[in-house]
Amino acid sequence: MKLNYHPDGIVFIKDDNEIVLYMATADNFAIDYGSAFPKSAPEIRVADDLMTRYDAKDNQIDSGETPKELQSIMDSLDALNIARAQREKPPVTIPISNKKTLGERILEMLVAENIITQDKADAVLSKK
Repeated sequence: MKLNYHPDGIVFIKDDNEIVLYMATADNFAIDYGSAFPKSAPEIRVADDLMTRYDAKDNQIDSGETPKELQSIMDSLDALNIARAQREKPPVTIPISNKKTLGERILEMLVAENIITQDKADAVLSKK
């Protein structure tokens, strides 16, 4: 698996065949992960437990063992994708028409299904 913080502010996690498994802007990554990407250079690439940092001109600055915080990001792939999906698809809301209460809507449904009569529904509503 490969982790890449690109100079344009995009975070990628790819498999060994370069297939993107997760991608987000730095801002959205921070939302999905719960904290900002630990950026220590314009570009960071992690592959095979080796981290390589690059400057803005794509010159290698240094490389070394992958820090635990970057390994933790790669280990969080499933959680990142779940958070991304929730962020991209907000929960469905049910519009409430005519400002009716839940009880009023339930009574309407019971009348519509012929479970109670309209007279009984009206009697319940008049006891408010």
